[in-house]
Amino acid sequence: MLRRIVDFALDDEGDWTAILDCGHPQHVRHNPPFINRPWTKTRKGRQSKLGERLDCLRCDRLEIPDSCRPAGRTPTYSDATAPLKLLEKKAGPTGVWTRITVLAGYLHLQTECLSDPQALSPAKPGIVAPGMHYRLAPLAGARFFLTFYATPVADWQPS
Repeated sequence: MLRRIVDFALDDEGDWTAILDCGHPQHVRHNPPFINRPWTKTRKGRQSKLGERLDCLRCDRLEIPDSCRPAGRTPTYSDATAPLKLLEKKAGPTGVWTRITVLAGYLHLQTECLSDPQALSPAKPGIVAPGMHYRLAPLAGARFFLTFYATPVADWQPS
């Protein structure tokens, strides 16, 4: 998944990492002749890359970053009480990860990166990455809630 660079930080070994808008860090080492990124060596060079996109493999694996903080939770919904905004295709908030916890029954999660809906159950929660388009379809008897995790760069509060 392509993510924007929003900042840079040094890791414990002194190598530069790009901080992505999803909250994941990604190394951007300058290690010639294998990796040529001389722009990492100067502040001006790094600043010139802010806003550029990198492919985030951790987002592809739907890993919630360790840097995220809990930012809210919905009430528990059933198939009869789920708000329409969860049932229609929409994009998740920028900088916010969503975990879907099923307490009873089953729920289908359709995302832009899956051709078939994913079946969620009490044993199998769902994860939605920031900005990912998704739609929920609770089956009869389903009870579920959503928990939100904000990245350090997220400017979002639950409504």
